[in-house]
Formats: sequence, structure tokens, C-alpha cells
Amino acid sequence: MTPWRAKADNISWKRKAEVRVAVTDSDAVNARILKLATDLGNTVLAKKAANDLQAYVQRWIRKQGS
Repeated sequence: MTPWRAKADNISWKRKAEVRVAVTDSDAVNARILKLATDLGNTVLAKKAANDLQAYVQRWIRKQGS
């Protein structure tokens, strides 16, 4: 079985649109709190995704060894 390979013809490192903040506030303190809450959520999701991927890889390695 050959490994899966990504097709590089549709991958681009250039942004197609400007990144915008979805939630804003005119008060500077509230705006900072909203930004920090968003960053925290992104960090949690990234760590969860990394843990899920690691678990999948470990299962795959065990399956290949059997």
C-alpha cells in the first residue's frame, strides 16, 4: 500500500483575503478581553487537534505492527 500524498497544485501560501476580527468592541479593555478569549480558544483547539492526531498515529503504528 502506498502512502497518501497531497496534490501540491492547489496549495498556496498567499492569503486570498484580509484577516478580520469577528468580534470587536469600542472599549479598549473589552476589545483586549475578547481578543484574549479568542486566542485562548484557538490554543485549546490546536492542542486538542495535536493530541487527536498523536492518538491516531499511535493507533496506526500499533495496527501496522500487528
